[in-house]
Amino acid sequence: MGYSNFFATRSAQDKLSVLAKVSAPKHSEVKGSGKTRCFAKLAPETRKHLIEEYCMEKNMPIQFWTMSTKEQFSIIKAEVPNAVFVEDPLGATDVIGAMPPGGVVMLENLRMYAG
Repeated sequence: MGYSNFFATRSAQDKLSVLAKVSAPKHSEVKGSGKTRCFAKLAPETRKHLIEEYCMEKNMPIQFWTMSTKEQFSIIKAEVPNAVFVEDPLGATDVIGAMPPGGVVMLENLRMYAG
């Protein structure tokens, strides 16, 4: 699991406490107010540092694999040669509709889109 995905699983209060450690825009505890999106826009080293610090404060083991979606897709593509990667998941309807039975479509990160 990557840092942003891990952050997305935390409570609103925990997210706010993590974001308070950097000069990030203020957010509310309301679900969907953009805390995870804000975190994901931080520099990779900043995300890494914040999550490692969070895990130490919570006495949680730290175990993350940082790998981009494209790197993950290259692993899938090696096993499923007809797999398709779609960078714009909002425009993926045609690609998904054209897939043969058993086809694989990997979408870029959907959680960054409203709805």
